[in-house]
Amino acid sequence: MKEISYRHFSLNTHLNKLKLDKPSLCHFELTFRCNFKCKYCYVACRDNQGVARRELSTKQVKLLLDKVYEAGALWLCFTGGDPLIRKDFLEIYDYAKSKGFIISILTNASLFDEDKIAHFKKSPPFALEITLNSIRRDTFERISGVKGSFSRVMRAIKLLSENKIDFSLKAVVIRDNASRLLEVEKFSQSLGVKFMPSLHIFPRIDGDKTPCSLRLSPQEVMELDKKINFGLKIPESCFGDRKLIDDSPEPTHIFPCGGGGRDQICINPYGEMFFCLSLREIHRDALKRSFESCFKEFAKIRERRFQTQSRCRYCGLRQFCSNCPGKAYLETRDMEAPAEWACELTHLSCGKTKEPASV
Repeated sequence: MKEISYRHFSLNTHLNKLKLDKPSLCHFELTFRCNFKCKYCYVACRDNQGVARRELSTKQVKLLLDKVYEAGALWLCFTGGDPLIRKDFLEIYDYAKSKGFIISILTNASLFDEDKIAHFKKSPPFALEITLNSIRRDTFERISGVKGSFSRVMRAIKLLSENKIDFSLKAVVIRDNASRLLEVEKFSQSLGVKFMPSLHIFPRIDGDKTPCSLRLSPQEVMELDKKINFGLKIPESCFGDRKLIDDSPEPTHIFPCGGGGRDQICINPYGEMFFCLSLREIHRDALKRSFESCFKEFAKIRERRFQTQSRCRYCGLRQFCSNCPGKAYLETRDMEAPAEWACELTHLSCGKTKEPASV
């Protein structure tokens, strides 16, 4: 049997699924509850029992996993909140494993105990991503908002390492920890695990823009990129003969992505399938509706074209930009408007001058 690398397998699978208009990945938010109170959290999650009562039951989660499987998705990401806060998480995890999903888990790791460690040692996930925003207790707990959280996370990391369970470390880059990120990177290297700093900070899903105030400025990000490589710098060779402003007379589609089931499925803790992680205004009841009917309605939305003379409509840098209609809507309540922070960072990364706001 011919062997291929995971990278080639993943790329080929995604490309084939796109050709078939079938999803490859499912983001499943099992809960919005969390035992941390991180100031940047996009759902402002809390361990709220009122929220817990609205969540899908174990049986309903399994039903939706059956639907995800039948839709053809291969990768499954359990997230939240913190998915490990659910008492039935291991049961859900085992059920998903039995379906053959390639599973990733996003967690703060504080809820790991000997039982969960033993379970994952016997049946490990494909990827376990742990958020470690600092290796200094004061900074960590200032961000997490919970005293004692640092020791619990460090203990979990120690247990995972001792039991040889693969994991990676993430850090959300905000003003509180930017000057200490090199320490987290070196700590990751000492453990022999991957370190993934993230600049993705967005308004909360209820529209609260407070998290955005935690961002570094685009100029500060570019300076930090010299010390910790975020992969921002776009070589001039990538542009070829492209112009900064595309003079095509035809309006372009506003969704340049795989949202709405084309490449990914997004499901929240209440069984609602939404267009993408950022654009939740467009959602359907995934328990009562067939996935096929949801995908058909989303496909019509994906055909939407620009209706305004937005800068984004004609920008030749769209392919390099982290902005998208969902993120634009969160920040401006307008899917066609540029999100200024992302716009400025993209121009700096590409060595271009940003167009005036009036364009």
